[in-house]
Amino acid sequence: MAATASEPVPQPIDLSPGADTNLTVVGLRAPTGKGAASDDQPGAELQRVLALLRRSFGADFTWYDPATIQRRVLRRMSLLRIDQIENYARLLHGNEAELVALYQDILLKVSSFFRDPDVFDFLQRRVFPHIFKRNSSNQGARLWVPGCSTGEEAYSLAICLSEYLGRHRVDYPVQIFATDLSEAALNRAREGIYPEKIASDVSGERLRRFFTHTGRSYRIAASIRERIVFAQHNLAKDPPFSRLDLISCRNVLSALDAGLQRKIGSIFFYALRPGGHLVLGTSENAREFSDLFTPLDQQTHVLVRKINAFGLRAEPPVAALFAAGPPSPNPDPAEPPSPSDQFRGAATAEAGRDAAGLEVVHETNRLLIQRYAPPGVVVNSHFDVIQFHGQGHAYLEPAYGKASFSLLKLIKAPLAIHVRTLMAAARTHYTPQTQRVTYREGGITQELELEVVPLRASEECHFLILFHRATPGGPASEPLPVKDKPPETDRLGALLQELTITRQHLQRIIKEQDAANEEIRGANEEIRSSNEELQATNEELEAAKEELQSSNDELATINEELQIRNDELASANNDLINLVNSINFAILMLGNEGHIRRFTATAARLFNLIPTDVGRPFSDVRSNLQVPDLSHLVDEVIQTVASKEREVQDKEGRWYSMSIRPYRTSEHKIDGAVICLVDIDDLKRSIEAFKRSRDFSQAVVETVREPLVVLDSELRVRSANAAFYAMFGASSQETLGRLFHTLADGGWNIPRLRRLLVHVLETGNRVQDFVVEQNFRQIGRKRLLLNSRRIEAEDQTPSLLLLAIEDITEKRRVEQQVLAVSERERRRMAQELHDGLGQHLTAITFVAQTIHHQLQHRHYAEAAQNAEQLVSQVSEATELTRDLAKGLHPMQVQAGQFQTAMETLAHNVSSLFKVVCTFSCDQPCMPPAESDEKASQLYRITQEAINNALKHGKATRIAITYKHDPQTGRARLLISDDGSGSPKPADPGQIPGGMGLQIMRYRAESIGGKFQFDQAPDGGTVVMVSFGEDGDER
Repeated sequence: MAATASEPVPQPIDLSPGADTNLTVVGLRAPTGKGAASDDQPGAELQRVLALLRRSFGADFTWYDPATIQRRVLRRMSLLRIDQIENYARLLHGNEAELVALYQDILLKVSSFFRDPDVFDFLQRRVFPHIFKRNSSNQGARLWVPGCSTGEEAYSLAICLSEYLGRHRVDYPVQIFATDLSEAALNRAREGIYPEKIASDVSGERLRRFFTHTGRSYRIAASIRERIVFAQHNLAKDPPFSRLDLISCRNVLSALDAGLQRKIGSIFFYALRPGGHLVLGTSENAREFSDLFTPLDQQTHVLVRKINAFGLRAEPPVAALFAAGPPSPNPDPAEPPSPSDQFRGAATAEAGRDAAGLEVVHETNRLLIQRYAPPGVVVNSHFDVIQFHGQGHAYLEPAYGKASFSLLKLIKAPLAIHVRTLMAAARTHYTPQTQRVTYREGGITQELELEVVPLRASEECHFLILFHRATPGGPASEPLPVKDKPPETDRLGALLQELTITRQHLQRIIKEQDAANEEIRGANEEIRSSNEELQATNEELEAAKEELQSSNDELATINEELQIRNDELASANNDLINLVNSINFAILMLGNEGHIRRFTATAARLFNLIPTDVGRPFSDVRSNLQVPDLSHLVDEVIQTVASKEREVQDKEGRWYSMSIRPYRTSEHKIDGAVICLVDIDDLKRSIEAFKRSRDFSQAVVETVREPLVVLDSELRVRSANAAFYAMFGASSQETLGRLFHTLADGGWNIPRLRRLLVHVLETGNRVQDFVVEQNFRQIGRKRLLLNSRRIEAEDQTPSLLLLAIEDITEKRRVEQQVLAVSERERRRMAQELHDGLGQHLTAITFVAQTIHHQLQHRHYAEAAQNAEQLVSQVSEATELTRDLAKGLHPMQVQAGQFQTAMETLAHNVSSLFKVVCTFSCDQPCMPPAESDEKASQLYRITQEAINNALKHGKATRIAITYKHDPQTGRARLLISDDGSGSPKPADPGQIPGGMGLQIMRYRAESIGGKFQFDQAPDGGTVVMVSFGEDGDER
């Protein structure tokens, strides 16, 4: 709604600390006079303002505290720089936004989480246990928070309930109704989002359990939000909720006048269950509801609804006071006041007395009570004395024994029954009770008028008991007879009348004192309300101050950022200069036109540059690099934005890694190129050396006759040599990359072997001479000897495993055959001993016995003949024994005696077997490496070859030839004969089947030699043992 053309819209006032806000507001003032009851009510223009609010928002603020309304209106006028209430009222007619602002200002939204923490502690300790003990688990609990504002009070109550239920491990249904007159405040409450400053009111544990931190705010947890129903509700005219267990209405009633407070108290009484709880604020007077509620705790202002409230006000519902219908569109100041206005006028007239007369009233009351009031006591419903008044010793006396304040023990016995009777009547009818009592004391008849007055203002049921000294004429209220009146009777009547007047005056003074107390209490409530308004204003000013401070901080931050950026640029420039001067890379920066920008010292040497070359075209430079198309490469990089990498050499042959990259600006534009050269000469040469070393190692591995295979950490084949592929008939395509145990159709799937290889990889231990005997589909059953060790990697790559495989199948067969030959030789020796040497020994024994017999009979000539025969038999036995010994104990030949031993062997063979046996040798005649072991084995091989030639070939000529080169380590032993030879085997690589040949081959290989057996072209056989030929030496 726009403002009218005749009434300009005022500009809002500046509330900054330095602004001038001194305004004089005319036409609106707070009540000040004692007798100005009519002035205490809001003026006609203020009535127009309230009527506009009632028409626009349906809210009647007539029942609000007038001082609060006036302060809110004054605040809006000050903000808009308006000094007349009439002008402000006219402005409201055409400015809907200002109406909303005034409406929101009147509805104070001062709230916080866990305001007055003692209240919530008391609720958890005393109130919640009572509610859930009384209600069943299905019934749950119902709570109401009227005037909830932006929801902090309702959420605090829900959090306390959740903590209580969680602590006692129960799950009661709980429903919380949170209402307010402001829809804007309710929308904020429904969102449940609050600024970070609530951390000062909410503990860290509660923030973690019941809130979610989102950016710079906290959001209430969904489990708490679901317990609360937010709704718009007007306490003054909307029907309340019912069957409630607790109502928390804190600091709401203080903004309302006393009449509306009493009405709302009746509404709360109706809405609560019997025994329900009402929580009020610290600025609210609980005495107003003493007839409806009993205080449970004075400090926290928690009340309990009475089950039967005496004197419950039978007044119409509060909504009836506002049921007169909406106000007229054009409210007239001369219009007669509504019933609500009349009620407010009557209520405020008595409360508007001058505060300066309060002290006079208090002093007057004190003197009247002291001089004229009858003695009495104040007791509670249990007859306990709360307070003494006047000189009551004529009626009260302490009882014998333990001290007691019970009135029935203090009052004299004749009066006790009357006091009990009057108190019972006063409790029943809740009206004062009076009775004249006659009693005797000390032989004298006494008359006394007892009066029992129930105290309405008391928080509990209290009674005032007064002792009036009676006159003989009867009660003061009864007229005395006229005739026959003695003079004392007239005086007594006058005194009684005077006493009655005094009593009435005293009662009036007491009422005035109560009114003054009520006025002070109202002033206190106004001060509390003003404090809340000031708090809201301070918060607004603090927010404005924070915004200004934030703007200043932003400007300061921008300045700091600019300064930091300048410093960073200077630092970056210094860093760049130092970097260019200190690195040993050759870096050359070129512009978009090919001009030189910067270069390092190394680049100056490679491109023959000097400092004055900056800005020169790069095409004019003559570099030391052997790159003829360098300028073309630079132009291509600038045009295509594609980097170039190349390894180049300078004129001295040094290697460099050259990279040409586009020069990019901070806006990602191409503005030249950067040439970088890194000296990789040492790396290049190291790589070449490594390649040569690798090739050499690979050649060695490939030439080794023993199969070798390299496995990775997963036991997959990384590499294998040719011997491995040849032995197992496999190719590299079907071997490399496969798991070792899957090779040879699973022939290597040996669990124990796999465990050993894994153990080697994990611990670094070696596998030494591990024997495997397995059937392989391609090569049959083999007996293999495995050796393995881990190959440590220098970098962080996993270690490898080297596995060496040796085929000992043939060696095992030879060993078995040697054992068989040895067994046969033992049998032969036994037979030789039995058949040869045994026969000789038998003959020697027989001849010896014959000689013995002949000597006994003195046949000396015959004994001498037999003795010669005995010597011959012994000589033959000795020779046979010597021959057997030579076969059992092989001869050991030393390296230095090798030539002599071979010559002696040839001579003995010639003389014993009547054949031609010769030995020839190059000088010096030494076995390979001058080894005694090799000399002995060569001697035995020669013996076996001669034996085979004589035994199987019937040879007549045997030639032994030995050639040796000490410098190269090569040696060759040849034994040839002219015998019939042996049949040649079908397989050229297979040795003929004789056991002697197998033994000779075994002996040759045991000393690192190569054994060959062949037929001579002209007949006979040739046995050759060679060393150091064709890579045979080991």
